[in-house]
Amino acid sequence: MKRNHKAKKDIDTRIHRMCMMAGTDEYQMEELGSTLLEVFHDVCRYNTEAANDMMADLCYHPDICFEKEDEIAEMDTAVTRLEIFLTDARRDEYEREIESIQQTAGMLRIMDALKYRVFSFGKYGPEYVDILNTRYMNRFDYTNTEASEILRMGESTYYRKKKAAVILFGLAFLEYKANRSGDNPGSFDPDGMQMQLAI
Repeated sequence: MKRNHKAKKDIDTRIHRMCMMAGTDEYQMEELGSTLLEVFHDVCRYNTEAANDMMADLCYHPDICFEKEDEIAEMDTAVTRLEIFLTDARRDEYEREIESIQQTAGMLRIMDALKYRVFSFGKYGPEYVDILNTRYMNRFDYTNTEASEILRMGESTYYRKKKAAVILFGLAFLEYKANRSGDNPGSFDPDGMQMQLAI
């Protein structure tokens, strides 16, 4: 019990130090992280469904019979259908949807970069990413109770670890933003050493 209490205190201390060095605090980073994760949740949920629906429409249209083999074959089929079988108006519609999905892909790359930074938080990082993936970054809208059950955590443990994960996600975004702007005053690893985020 004492060991668990010490580990929790060590994590809290490290996160507090990271926030101080980034010129912020835990409350602000929890707010930022929560807001970002809600946005990314919508991106994951709705765009995955939209992309799957579009591929299904392109590849399995009733007037042409295609057999599903693998992802590359699906994309080849979709491109062939775009080029040959669709009217100009329908092709324009799908091209707009594809452009939207490509823009979404840029957001997903940022999301993956932020998750990588959370993952890098010592031995606790992978578990924090599991929490973020389960609660926010999938197409299902799990509640906190459902997420804690899926992860086989008691609710108090789940909420404590989720809070740390969300704060670290917010800090990772600050680091990403600083690196993108060329100004990097608050980029720190979990031990408080300055480092660069590679995107």
